[in-house]
Amino acid sequence: MRDRVKSVPFLFLRVSIWLDKPRSGQINLFPAMNKLNQNRCYQPSRRQLLTGVAAASALALTPAVRATDPRGAGELPEAFAGLKPLGGRVRPITADEFHGRLQHAQKLMAELEPKYDALFVAPGTSLYYFTGIRWGTSERLLALVLPRAGDPIVVVPAFEEGRMREKLHFAAEVRTIACRGRKSDHELELMRLACEATFDVFRAVFASLKEGMSQEDIAKMVEGGFSKMGLRGEALVLLGASAALPHGTIKPQRLKDGDVVLIDGGCAVEGYQSDVTRTGVFGKTPEKVARVYETVRKAQDAALDAARAGRLSGTVDDAARKVITDSGYGPDYKFFTHRLGHGIGLDGHEHPYLVRGSKTVLEPGMTFSNEPGIYIPGEFGMRCEDDMVIAADGPAQLLTQRFAVSLEKPLG
Repeated sequence: MRDRVKSVPFLFLRVSIWLDKPRSGQINLFPAMNKLNQNRCYQPSRRQLLTGVAAASALALTPAVRATDPRGAGELPEAFAGLKPLGGRVRPITADEFHGRLQHAQKLMAELEPKYDALFVAPGTSLYYFTGIRWGTSERLLALVLPRAGDPIVVVPAFEEGRMREKLHFAAEVRTIACRGRKSDHELELMRLACEATFDVFRAVFASLKEGMSQEDIAKMVEGGFSKMGLRGEALVLLGASAALPHGTIKPQRLKDGDVVLIDGGCAVEGYQSDVTRTGVFGKTPEKVARVYETVRKAQDAALDAARAGRLSGTVDDAARKVITDSGYGPDYKFFTHRLGHGIGLDGHEHPYLVRGSKTVLEPGMTFSNEPGIYIPGEFGMRCEDDMVIAADGPAQLLTQRFAVSLEKPLG
């Protein structure tokens, strides 16, 4: 839910390098090239991103104003007639040149006083400068570590190792990481607290719903509840037919009798996230909504039972999807339109994922969301989401207090 977006300059590191953070003195050798305010951190949430996307979508529907030549699309004045592609005049940077840049950096590190042990390069233009590799930023660590002497080291998520090796143009040691996948008892304790706080806030919100409220009104109550607990949290709120769109709509909605109310949100405790969705009904529950709710809850039960150490992550999605398909809401992704779940921890979404075909072997301590849903366009959507941890033996265990109790009292 909350993916960090941050520009990172490359740094010379003195003394030591740790996997997640440099723990030693740092000197940016290119201050004029990168005037980054190191104290500034922007961390948009999935819900904030969706709001931005919705606004962009609205703009996209507005007729564009284009600077076009009056004589026809693509036609340029005669003065442009002599322009031709550069073609063979372009000489791509070679593997030897990239390697030479690495060697030059090592020479500089050896000449500096005091000497520096290593160069740390994050994804971006500096990574391309030294390696020729273009790599997008994400919540998973990827870095080039260039020691003062010897071959460079590339640190990469285990599931990306093959793709990285294909891109390398020089000799390098590739080290995979999976440090964060298995949570310690302390990490699980913090995640349970985040889930508990989310339950407390959601319970208060559902008890405070009134006819005529908008999605924004309800979302502000969620934020206010977390603030009252000294936490930062938020929620995506969907009402009525808009809940059939898993990530909502830009159209204003007002709560009325019989509406489905879907609240998907969470908070962080010491950085560890919760991600919980509860769906209820304001007023009388339609029979079809009640039937769909029971199906989604059974799918959650099936996923919890299937999530066992030693099994493949994709089989958990299979188990939940079978329940929904067998109930008439298939085939495949027709009504259950997204993956079953995602890893969760310091990031709201992190590797590995519970999605069809995924081959990650589940291990004790791995944590996931369990969020099957059924979305019927033009009518309503239903999603129940809890967080769980893979146990050493037997089915996964909930990190949330309990599954949803009912549509009338989703939090009990």
